[in-house]
Amino acid sequence: MHSPLLILQIHSTLIDIATNNVIDTIPVGLGPRGVAASPDGNFVYVANFGGATVSVIRTHDNAVVATVPVGISPTGIAVSPDSRFVYVTNTFDDTVSVIRTFDNTVIDTITVGILPFGLDFTPDGIFLYVTTVDSNDVSIIRTSDNSVVGSVPVGGDPVGAAVSPDGSFLYATVQNGHNITVIRTSDNTVVDTIPLAGAPFGLAVTPDGNFVYAAVPGASNVTVIRTSDNTISATIPVVGAPLGIDVTPDGNFVYATNNAGSNVFVIRTSDNVIVDEVAVGLGPDSFGKFISTGPQPRVTNVPTLSEWGLVAMASILGIVGLMVMRRRKVAA
Repeated sequence: MHSPLLILQIHSTLIDIATNNVIDTIPVGLGPRGVAASPDGNFVYVANFGGATVSVIRTHDNAVVATVPVGISPTGIAVSPDSRFVYVTNTFDDTVSVIRTFDNTVIDTITVGILPFGLDFTPDGIFLYVTTVDSNDVSIIRTSDNSVVGSVPVGGDPVGAAVSPDGSFLYATVQNGHNITVIRTSDNTVVDTIPLAGAPFGLAVTPDGNFVYAAVPGASNVTVIRTSDNTISATIPVVGAPLGIDVTPDGNFVYATNNAGSNVFVIRTSDNVIVDEVAVGLGPDSFGKFISTGPQPRVTNVPTLSEWGLVAMASILGIVGLMVMRRRKVAA
């Protein structure tokens, strides 16, 4: 199967990026907004803004295999680089939920700034950066103990977050500031601010780290930033309001959802030309990394000792419960 991407409306629409054909629709929770494909390609996670849940989709058969309750109004969602954990921003809870993918259980809830929205991991998975809209900053979470270890003021309602492939920089879209703010991750310092023509939303970095593509619904365009000098190298006009945006694993194409219409723009990165528009449902969203590598040869994550302990405890409790039931039956 070719690499699919998941576009969110009332349901989820699956597109094959090899052909740009819609190949499936998948019912999920109420008001789906954020989406993240696991790096191993085996699952896609959908944050249901209106349902306070996360839907877990198995890519092998496109089945929803779990629905995980989280906080109020989940929006942004990201999977750890090792595919073992999912972090989701609960926008009206001012928290981030941590889901263990081994058993799709919430194992932690982290209090961050006001109205958390977008998020992204460093490539080594050690830190997670979370934009907080009403705190006007980016919270930094250390994933080893899920503690907030700092914050970086950026001003002006930050929403989107994307870390460069080498982990050196975080790019954040700042709506009221009409800019992309660049944070150097080695010391969490703002090193640049790139002005845009309107309020940006989602953004994505190409796999080679050379360009950032930003959806700018306020100006009806996709803006391309050259990262070597943080200047605008291209502006791609669209008809509508691009919102979610992601890059294919090979870096050859960018997909941008048109939230003001019912289509997805396909941009060829070699010349930044729109080469296709895929018809989907009304008002597509898809905030996050929504392009999956597709189902991989099944290699199950090896559980940690603590996870094996949970399995063992559950088994023991089940055996004990069965023995008690049998004794009661015999006594009766």
